[in-house]
Amino acid sequence: MATLYYYSIGGNNLSNPLNWYTDSSFEVPAGRIPTASDDVIILSDITNNVSTPTYSSIVIKTAVFGNSNGNNTLAAVTSAVFFGSCVNYFNITAPITYFNGYSQNRGTINGSVIFNDCSYNGSGGKYTTATFNSINNKTIGNASLVL
Repeated sequence: MATLYYYSIGGNNLSNPLNWYTDSSFEVPAGRIPTASDDVIILSDITNNVSTPTYSSIVIKTAVFGNSNGNNTLAAVTSAVFFGSCVNYFNITAPITYFNGYSQNRGTINGSVIFNDCSYNGSGGKYTTATFNSINNKTIGNASLVL
């Protein structure tokens, strides 16, 4: 298992090995795309994904994750975590997905979701179950939304 960093130099696509690095400075190319045993950290926008990858865990620190056409799908074996002001459009399957900071979900999350800080479930966002610890939602507690 390795930690690989995504930073797009062109194409904004997860399946392009040229977009993956073994360091957060983007100096050492990974020369491959991650596998289900790898942890990934996304550090630039992804708007044109054609693959359906599965990773061990996903950390997203980017502005745009997917696009509004809903054709982007990925899976995490353990978790997906959003930071900053991310906007998720992906269809994600993960046991648990966290939204932190000012991030928002506009995709479909198959699994449990926890909204922290000022994060929220945006227009079109769907999830299996959610816990709201977010002041933006003006609701503290749990909810279920049938997919």
